[in-house]
Amino acid sequence: MRKSSVALVYAVFGILATPAMALSLSHTGSTESGKSSGSPRGEGFFYDTFDFVVDKNGPYDLHLVALDPGKDLFLYLLAGGSDPSDASRAVIGANDDSGGSLNPWLQQELATNVKYTAVFTSYRSGETSRYLFNVNGPVPEPATWAMMIVGFALVGAALRYRRGTSTVRFAA
Repeated sequence: MRKSSVALVYAVFGILATPAMALSLSHTGSTESGKSSGSPRGEGFFYDTFDFVVDKNGPYDLHLVALDPGKDLFLYLLAGGSDPSDASRAVIGANDDSGGSLNPWLQQELATNVKYTAVFTSYRSGETSRYLFNVNGPVPEPATWAMMIVGFALVGAALRYRRGTSTVRFAA
């Protein structure tokens, strides 16, 4: 086999062995969606929902940012595509304020093949707000990064390696 063929085989195996990139998604919405009864916080609280699934098991960071200054939002996370109006049965995580800010943050272990529902509601009855919701997935472990770097180094070495053959000819 030629050198370029060997390098191509190494490169294909290196790409196939590379772990999938982490899930990252964003959703923008408003609690003004008209849903005011049966919110997780009770009657009269406006709320909105967002359903999502993850592609890899692991810890995920969920961030909710109010786009209207001074608005205080509350984040609930439900599992199994539960009805937000009965959130008390399926809440797997909830947070109000993070680090002294009005923006809730939640880190939660999530699994594949589960439908999750994020519920966004105001902290005060009758208050509405626009929001930005981000979900950031797990990043590869350091050992995985080290294995990828070693693999790319081997591919680079295979491309650079040359056999030291020399041909000697004598003049007649």
